[in-house]
Amino acid sequence: MNKAELKTFAVSARKLLVNAAISRSGGDGTDGAERAAYLWFARFTALRCMEAGGYLPRDLPNTKENFAALCDWLGGIMPEIFPVFPGKYSASAMPYDALAALAAQVGAEWFARQEVVGWLYQYYNGEAKEQAFALLRDGGKILKAHLAAATRVFTPEWIVKYLVQNSLGAVYAASGGCTDGWEYYADGAPQPAPVTAATRITLADPCVGCGFILLYAFDVFMEIYLSEGWDAEEAAVSILRNNLYGMDIDGDACGMARFALMLKARRYGAAVFDRVKTLNIIAIREDGGLFRNAGEYGSLARVGAVPEGYPLAKQAELLSRQYDVVVTNPPYMGKKSLSAPLREFLDARYPAGKSELYAAFIVACAEMTREGGVCAMVTIHSWMFLSSFENLRAYVLERTTIASVAHTGAATFETLNAFNALAAAFCLIQGRRRDAPSVFIRLTEYYTARDKPANFHNAENRYVLEQDAFNSLPKRPFIYWISENVRRAFREHKPLGDYCALRQGLATGDNGRFVRRWYEVPREEIAFGCADVAEFHRSGKKYAPYNKGGGYRKWYGCNEFVIKFDREHYALLSKSGNCLPSRRFYFQEGITWSLFGFENFSVRCKPRGFVFDVSGASAFHGDDAKYILAFLASKVAFLFLSAVAPTVNFQVGNVAALPLIIDESKRARIERAASENIALSKADWDSFELSWDFAVHPLLQQSPHGGLIADAYARWDALAKRRYDTVRANEEEINRLFIEMYGLRDELSPDVAERDVSVRTAVLERDVKSLISYGAGCLLGRYGDGTRGVLPLTDAVADAFAGFIAARFGERFLEQNLAFVADALRGGNASRANASARAVIRDYLMKDFYKEHVKIYKKHPVYRLVDWNGGKALFFAEPGSVSPPCVRNLEK
Repeated sequence: MNKAELKTFAVSARKLLVNAAISRSGGDGTDGAERAAYLWFARFTALRCMEAGGYLPRDLPNTKENFAALCDWLGGIMPEIFPVFPGKYSASAMPYDALAALAAQVGAEWFARQEVVGWLYQYYNGEAKEQAFALLRDGGKILKAHLAAATRVFTPEWIVKYLVQNSLGAVYAASGGCTDGWEYYADGAPQPAPVTAATRITLADPCVGCGFILLYAFDVFMEIYLSEGWDAEEAAVSILRNNLYGMDIDGDACGMARFALMLKARRYGAAVFDRVKTLNIIAIREDGGLFRNAGEYGSLARVGAVPEGYPLAKQAELLSRQYDVVVTNPPYMGKKSLSAPLREFLDARYPAGKSELYAAFIVACAEMTREGGVCAMVTIHSWMFLSSFENLRAYVLERTTIASVAHTGAATFETLNAFNALAAAFCLIQGRRRDAPSVFIRLTEYYTARDKPANFHNAENRYVLEQDAFNSLPKRPFIYWISENVRRAFREHKPLGDYCALRQGLATGDNGRFVRRWYEVPREEIAFGCADVAEFHRSGKKYAPYNKGGGYRKWYGCNEFVIKFDREHYALLSKSGNCLPSRRFYFQEGITWSLFGFENFSVRCKPRGFVFDVSGASAFHGDDAKYILAFLASKVAFLFLSAVAPTVNFQVGNVAALPLIIDESKRARIERAASENIALSKADWDSFELSWDFAVHPLLQQSPHGGLIADAYARWDALAKRRYDTVRANEEEINRLFIEMYGLRDELSPDVAERDVSVRTAVLERDVKSLISYGAGCLLGRYGDGTRGVLPLTDAVADAFAGFIAARFGERFLEQNLAFVADALRGGNASRANASARAVIRDYLMKDFYKEHVKIYKKHPVYRLVDWNGGKALFFAEPGSVSPPCVRNLEK
């Protein structure tokens, strides 16, 4: 069912009701009007749900005339959920007809579902969530007033079922119950301690929200009760009184949870409304005493015994007791976005989970679970892998038993609209047991809400292992899918960090001030090849080459940036950013890699003369540098990296932890292949003008004495193909050698996919366009001794380019060469299909060249498009030089 109509209704209803309430506010501000609007909305939608269930009084049909009376009736049977309206915002003041017209656009079947009140609540408050995120984007902190809105996330229905079936359901199964029909029950997982009777099983959701988890838990409890022979109505009443508990900082959401549960229970008997007036679902309140800041700490708050008659005694009792089952989807918020009091509270009370709000809830929920009970949660999966959560993993491994994990990965939460909100649902038994291995279900390779649950029972996705196996990996990440061979490698071989120094680079704190692309600054102000800081400062230059990671490229390349590093800026950097760490390694030759990578590890040699960035972390070891580079470029290293850094963020610690074998019998072959790949990758990088070592276009290199461009392109094509094939063959040879060393023949193939070879083959259109760019550079004086500076984009521009082609390839072949260039530019452009060669070239230079130039240079163009005699022209001046006097009107 499509929830879009629910969202449209809730958003439109909010605007309508807030405006209506403001018109009646009498100058008391918008807060009171906002509150009244929500109360109107809650009662209107609640009555629609009661009507759909057939629960309204027969003498009070749901009409405008009866709305006030129905609201009074509703408050009488559920006073805890629906208190009286504020006076000036009475039920009769609500714009009933307009709201009913909006509701008519929602299918009637929606209101027959108990969970609809939660969805409507979430959509109604969507604007508050957007405001909270806007505050974050502006660098603000999420304070108490915004916390509930900022951390509210829908739990997908199938994950709710997985969590409840493998927690409450597992307790039932351990007590002899049947699990038939539970589509997400993980067979073979360790079982919790049994509970002797249904009335004694307690289940709590400490972040209950609108009660989605409790609603499904009610269904499972009903199944348990009926299996014990209970009457359905008696079971419903008992479940509400004895089994279900919930807490949240959002009082209105708690009200919706209570109402939804009452509706569900009412299905089993008309007397439920009369027999149950209070549920064990509380909105967490704060005071100036024991519960100071509890409105922000939520269910993380803990107190001991409270004095008799303490106003918040029930809250203290519910937060301090232990439950048989704790199930929740906790709030997600990074520590840096939290208020200072909440950060300090996490540091003091939940040191093992202080890195993230959800991580603190993992510890808190485990503490709320009795020995042998089950804690079931869905969270972002980063705690399973990142080094910052090592203490949390240690807590889980030492104090709990991992029963099962459904590793859902990307695109888990549809409503987050965030593909990279990578998630995992898991069930932990309180107390460490060793009687059964844990079950892991890997669903990370499926990217739709339909495919993940459909493959839950796919045997290929199931991994079973003892949780002690995680102790063999550095920092104990929960890498469950790797083989025993990989684990053995980590146990038996020295880590890479024992062979070389690995260092994180500097962070300027203000890249806009210190960092430039190399072509933005005068080349004579850049010092290349310095050996250390002292030599650089003696050079008197302002800029040093700066390695800051980059896109996917192996062996050599991604050399695009420079940094202000003269004495003045060096002094500033030593006191800003991260204050120039690892200074003694600056300018040294080494190995560097890109911080992020999804399907490969982008590792390269770093020649002497570079300063390096946090995103261009580096390793330094002269004697073994090429061997180590080859290892890191291999599929074996990426397999190991996937074990210690499955979040595709390759920190220094991850790389340092990789187990390295140095096999002297294979060293020569490995280093030869690495040396050749470095040289070939450098030649490839330098063939394009984004390299500061680019000198002559490769088509001119292949035709030094002139001739046909077609022939030059054929030679370039063959050369690039040989280069590509050689690099690929060398990579496969390196893979073979390391696979043999580590005994991984059954797990890895040495073959290298075409997409993973980062040197380029010839591409006709791209290479012809780069020739045109080179030609423009020659005409503008960027290359060679030309001093023109301006290239008017008039009808004569094609003739200017023709002059360049004639000078470089010869007058004799001019028309054939222009035709070759034009054919490459035509592509699928219908307007150029039948045009002459000069017309095609003119059209490209006047319409497309500059746009593509800006794109290639990543919005930092070398040339500028300027006004010129009523038209346009390309303008070039060396960075830092004065514009030619003929140029008067540069476009900003």
